[in-house]
Amino acid sequence: MKGLRMAAGAVNAVCLVLLALYFSVQLPTFSTWFYEYEYAKNGTYEQVQVEKEDLLAVTAHMIDYMRGKEANLNIETHVAGEARLFFSEREVLHMEDVLGLFQAGRWIRNVSVMLFAATAAFLIASGKDWRSVIMKAWRAAAFGMLAGFACLGGLMAVSFDRSFTLFHEIFFNNDLWLLDPRVDLLVNIVPTPFFMDIALCIGIMFALALAVMGTCAAVILRGIHRQGEALQ
Repeated sequence: MKGLRMAAGAVNAVCLVLLALYFSVQLPTFSTWFYEYEYAKNGTYEQVQVEKEDLLAVTAHMIDYMRGKEANLNIETHVAGEARLFFSEREVLHMEDVLGLFQAGRWIRNVSVMLFAATAAFLIASGKDWRSVIMKAWRAAAFGMLAGFACLGGLMAVSFDRSFTLFHEIFFNNDLWLLDPRVDLLVNIVPTPFFMDIALCIGIMFALALAVMGTCAAVILRGIHRQGEALQ
């Protein structure tokens, strides 16, 4: 029974970490304000030759597509004063692959929520020291992941381009992500500086979530330990 309870605690903690990562990715990726900030910072409107209102409309449509609220990316707008579809066929195919990643993320989120609730209910029903079991698992998962994430962040800081390439090689089974900035507008609205900033934003939010999770668990465990000592 002890082993089963420890396993349930570990699953509970891992689910919480996955949920923290999911929402850390969601916030900047699906926020138009982040794109608007990056466009202004990177001079995107001038480079792409699209009016601000038009590009923000394209961006909102793209975000809705990634969230599963739009059926396609057939967006017509004006580029350099001429009406055209914003995304090329190659870009649309690549974004279909990106959509697949976000769909997988939503599936992981849903499963994590269910497992988190199920393991918590099991541990609460299994013994009086359920808080201790859960908090120990949270503390270990949070600080362990935080250490690993810090190492990953260090590697990305040393060579972001290599890390970016490796990410695409792992998660995509084709080369559609290799776009030509002379032809494809997607790579111009979300260039390398954009991905560096969004990776930093995600990293900071995820690290803060882990730190809060681990610190709260440690504080609660200390309180439980003091209560135990007082009862002796």
